[in-house]
Amino acid sequence: QRPEDVGEDEFWVEVDLYEQTLAAYEGDQMVFATLISSGLNRWPTYQGLYNVDADNRFVARKMSGAEGQVDYYFVEDVPHTMYFDLNTGMALHGAYWHDRFGYKHSHGCVNMPPQDSEWIYYWSEDRGDTDFFVYVWESDPTGYFDRYDPVDPFAGA
Repeated sequence: QRPEDVGEDEFWVEVDLYEQTLAAYEGDQMVFATLISSGLNRWPTYQGLYNVDADNRFVARKMSGAEGQVDYYFVEDVPHTMYFDLNTGMALHGAYWHDRFGYKHSHGCVNMPPQDSEWIYYWSEDRGDTDFFVYVWESDPTGYFDRYDPVDPFAGA
């Protein structure tokens, strides 16, 4: 469901931390979906409604973090980087260094397969205004049982 602050004709992406998925929308119409890898428990991807603006988009970018710690990283040419929270450095971007999409794996960013981050990058650019919303949330896996009675599967119909 589209967040209240997102207009009915605006471009936005939904990041579901429980399902480890990203879905791209034009208003209420889903136009693309993929698996992602969000932040590990030690480095969470924070929930909220964010905005990617034109000044924080890069075709390729150097990224580093955890300097002086055992999990220090430095990666060059991170593809299709779109920062959505400058305070924490969280971004949507491609990840060529792992293939564990569908599982938490990052230091807080939203990792996507490189071809999928490329699609999101150019899809959001095609409309001229490169700003778009990023809605990060965690779905409730028990919500299924609120809708369907496991004893009588036809009770909710």
